[in-house]
Amino acid sequence: MTEVIDVGSLPVLGELETIVGTPDFEQAVLRGFLGKINAGIDIPNYPQYRDMNEMFFELIDKVEKKKEKDSLTKYSLTKPPEAAEDLRIPEVSVIKENSSMIYEEIGRPFRMKICVTGPSTLNSLLGIWDTRTLEKIGEILSKIIDKNIFSNKYGRIEMLSLDEPVAGAWDDSKLDYGTDFRESMLKIWKDNLRAAKVKGVKTSMHLHKTTDNLFWEVDSLDIIEAHVHDPLYHKGIDKETGIDRIKNLLKTHDKVLKASIGQTDPHELVKGKIVQIIHADEPTIGDFIGYTFNKIRLGNVDFVPFLDAADVMRGRLQKTVDRFGEELVPYAGLECGLRDLPSYESAIEYLQRSAEAVHGEA
Repeated sequence: MTEVIDVGSLPVLGELETIVGTPDFEQAVLRGFLGKINAGIDIPNYPQYRDMNEMFFELIDKVEKKKEKDSLTKYSLTKPPEAAEDLRIPEVSVIKENSSMIYEEIGRPFRMKICVTGPSTLNSLLGIWDTRTLEKIGEILSKIIDKNIFSNKYGRIEMLSLDEPVAGAWDDSKLDYGTDFRESMLKIWKDNLRAAKVKGVKTSMHLHKTTDNLFWEVDSLDIIEAHVHDPLYHKGIDKETGIDRIKNLLKTHDKVLKASIGQTDPHELVKGKIVQIIHADEPTIGDFIGYTFNKIRLGNVDFVPFLDAADVMRGRLQKTVDRFGEELVPYAGLECGLRDLPSYESAIEYLQRSAEAVHGEA
């Protein structure tokens, strides 16, 4: 049976709710986590309201945010990176400390997913591409993963995901076959995911593009996920990347897929719906898209009708299952996080639709 998971992020509920350690932050985390469960998500990720990069840089000493607005890199190192004294992810700690309350609220033990921003993505923001720095960041991430996995009678960490939107996003010579950097990246990914796998946790990698195939070689990786229109889920870009080949790779490397069934880029959702309604190409409707976004921001237009419908997502899931077989598609969900959606309510509605697409009425 296919289970529903989510990537993690939600729209910020309020300014104070992103300040770690405040009662508002704790309540926002609990509200978001219970909201995901009540929406029908089988293995919800902790609610991620904070910036996915900054929140992990806060666990790495010697990293500073640059003040120059026009800098290509947002962060810099003052000295070689070191692990912070406290490596707990605050959102995970809130859920762990309130696990008995969550258990009482839902009437059963919960299963949970943790996402950790991956070493390739963090290193790219530093603009430093030497293997020593990369490996040090990788070591710290493994410690973070190890520190935050928990299991008790009320709930447990079921899945760990490395979030690597940068990996494969462009043609990078540093990742060419045979380079030291590529070999270091492979070792770090293996070590990061092994830190979870040795504790009985399933491992996943969230990719925005699968053009670079290094991830296939990560033996500690169980689950691969990409975006809705990535060639991974379709016939591929040529005969060498067809479905049969991908099925063979999945079986050979002992991996499975998370079917991404709902788009999460608000611009693409609005554009797709407008094109569908007025049957025009994008250049013709560009101004109308901008006008619509402005109305959404002002609260004059409801964003919910622009979300992918449950039956559309159900159709995408069925196509993926038909192509690969049910045994290779044990998980499904929206393609990415929901931080950019205009409201918390629209995000919860979208999660509910994804659950309905997989299980029926949520």
